[in-house]
Amino acid sequence: MVVDNAWVAPSHAATEVLRTIRRFEQAGLLTGTAATTLAGRVASAAVRYVGPEEWLISAQWELRHNVSAYDAAYVVLARRFAVPLLTTDARLARAATALGADVRLVSATGPVT
Repeated sequence: MVVDNAWVAPSHAATEVLRTIRRFEQAGLLTGTAATTLAGRVASAAVRYVGPEEWLISAQWELRHNVSAYDAAYVVLARRFAVPLLTTDARLARAATALGADVRLVSATGPVT
């Protein structure tokens, strides 16, 4: 796998995506075949996974009053690597923007902002 340094995510990101794919399959929003295909794409994604590392954990803790520890990892990485934070979560988008991250709010059909 070739890693694309423009795509950075915390080490737990792939697990979160797989959890969502599973939830969509169980809810009947994805077929088993589609879910398996998506899981394969997650496994082969060219993403630089980071953490847990001392600097990341410390920075996540500093944001504890603003966002969850999970969300803080995404905010910290976006700021540190100067890459946009892509999210479907409008609440996270607002908080991350206030914390100085470049945020792109997206939907299933494409960018919102």
